[in-house]
Amino acid sequence: MTTIETTLNIIGQPPAVVAAALFDPDNAVQWQSNLEKFEVVWGKAGEAGAKVHLHYSQKGKSHVMEEIWEAVEPGRRYLSRITGEGVTVELERILKTTPQGTQMLVRWSGLGASWWLRLVLRLLRKAIAQRAEFDLLNFKYLVEVHGAKFP
Repeated sequence: MTTIETTLNIIGQPPAVVAAALFDPDNAVQWQSNLEKFEVVWGKAGEAGAKVHLHYSQKGKSHVMEEIWEAVEPGRRYLSRITGEGVTVELERILKTTPQGTQMLVRWSGLGASWWLRLVLRLLRKAIAQRAEFDLLNFKYLVEVHGAKFP
């Protein structure tokens, strides 16, 4: 399993605002690389049992990943499982209140269905981590400037 952790050391908004911005389907396409559509299939994104389809386009190729929230402690911890394209990812987001706002830890643990995909994930670990950091810094900027709802 390939694991990547990224921490945003202080988003200048409280956890409730950060969580609302994080799981707003309209916001998602503005800060996540290559994400074209965040489609809610069941429930509400960020709530236990909710299911969404994440529509990506990379290098002219489109694919859909499915995300299901498995465990949620509102405003504190969100654990989901993302599947598709021969990969399963456990994605954990932990929010902590600080005097200046919110600290957010994101832990991404991916496993390929085949030995080849497991190797590819290991080889791409650094690139995945850099992309995650870029996306999260973009998210931080947007939530600090616009709050829970991006323009």
